Amino acid sequence: KPLNSCSVRILPSTASTMKCLVLAMMLWGALSMTLAKTSSAGVPQDAQETKDNVNAVVQLMRDLAEAITKDGHEEQEEYDRYACWCEKTLDNKTQDIQIAEAAIEAAQEKILELETATGTNDVEIQHLKKQISGLETDLVEALAVRTSEKAKAHEDGEEIRVAIESLDNAIQVLKAGTQKTSFLGALQQSQTLGLTGSLRRVLALPIAQGMLSDDEHNTMQEFINSPHLLSALQSGKEEDHSGIERITGICWRMLEDFMSELERTHGEDLEKEILYRSLKVSKEQELSTTQDTLAQTELAFAEDRKELGVTRSLRDDTSEQMEADKSVTKRITHDCQNKSVQWAEVSRFRTQTLLGIQKAIDVLSHDVFSSSSMLLQLSSAASGLREQSTLNQALQQLDSVVAAHPSLVQFTAGKKFAYFDEVVAAIDKMIKTLHAEEKTDIAERDRCQNLQKKTQDGIQDDASKITTISDHVQRATVSKSDLVASLTAC
Repeated sequence: KPLNSCSVRILPSTASTMKCLVLAMMLWGALSMTLAKTSSAGVPQDAQETKDNVNAVVQLMRDLAEAITKDGHEEQEEYDRYACWCEKTLDNKTQDIQIAEAAIEAAQEKILELETATGTNDVEIQHLKKQISGLETDLVEALAVRTSEKAKAHEDGEEIRVAIESLDNAIQVLKAGTQKTSFLGALQQSQTLGLTGSLRRVLALPIAQGMLSDDEHNTMQEFINSPHLLSALQSGKEEDHSGIERITGICWRMLEDFMSELERTHGEDLEKEILYRSLKVSKEQELSTTQDTLAQTELAFAEDRKELGVTRSLRDDTSEQMEADKSVTKRITHDCQNKSVQWAEVSRFRTQTLLGIQKAIDVLSHDVFSSSSMLLQLSSAASGLREQSTLNQALQQLDSVVAAHPSLVQFTAGKKFAYFDEVVAAIDKMIKTLHAEEKTDIAERDRCQNLQKKTQDGIQDDASKITTISDHVQRATVSKSDLVASLTAC
């Protein structure tokens, strides 16, 4: 049958079935020629010759039936092994898919758990880093405050010590000035001259402002600024000693106050030092604990991230393998189903062939052939007509098979095959020819499909180009109209 468009012919059955069919056709041809010769002769043949011919055909058909049955058993065993392989393979693949689905589900749950853990650890790490930064800042600030306090305490202590030293010197000078002598040594005179400067600096200190009352402060200012008391101190006159003694008393009290202030300053500085060291120890311990916690959290975070990556990779690999198993299962299922359909068709065809052969054997083994003197006997009896009708039906069935497969005509055209090897070789040659035709048909189909697709793509491209050109023409028309309108306006 010639190709119609891109249609492709498919082989009707397997090679073994084709061989059986051709052998049946050969027998049918031999029987037809024998019957034809007998009927054309118009005269009875030798009864023994006719009987021998019929027996030979019957034996040949029985041998053929045995060969077909034997091939059927062998092919059945092969198909059973194939069906067993399909069943076991599909069971194994189904089990693998179920295991993969369970593994993927477990991996997904593990991934969610690890993502939650890594997210929590990440937040905790950021919090711990912020806390460590705060503790380090607290330590730096505490050190800066303590350094400032120590500098302030040292500065205040130095001022107080200078004031104490100045007051002590002033008291010594004042004591020496109250002695009943009219002569002062050069050193004492020099100290007397520097007395006012020392007292002025002491009174200028902020801490000294709260030590004196207003009267005492005024008295000290008058002493410092009065040349009369200073000259009295230098001359050592007795009538001037009362003012000097009052100044000396004020200096003594200020000296005691400064010494108390110095002691208080040292005490406060010592207390601040103790508090600073206690705070430092506490902050350092807290910092160390926080750093250890951070290290452990970062280690857990890194381990979770690593396990998360491994689990994701395992899930992806398992998913890929599962999809591959599903694809293989689908392909195997399709192939096994197709093979099952093919095997059912082959079995049906073999059964029909065996039934046809058995029917032919029954017809040829009937008494009408054994009691007749010729191979084909014409009779008006009803039984003879029924037998002839049965034979004609068998021959018509074989004719229909030949009509469906024209390539089998060569085996019914009067050719004689002395040996089965020649028949098998001819069948193999025919099968190769059919396979070659199938490949040619498939190539022609692919060529037609590719050409059709190329044509459709070209049509789509041309349609797109036409649309684009139409848009350009439309825009050009609009531009032309605008230019014409502009020229008209000018």
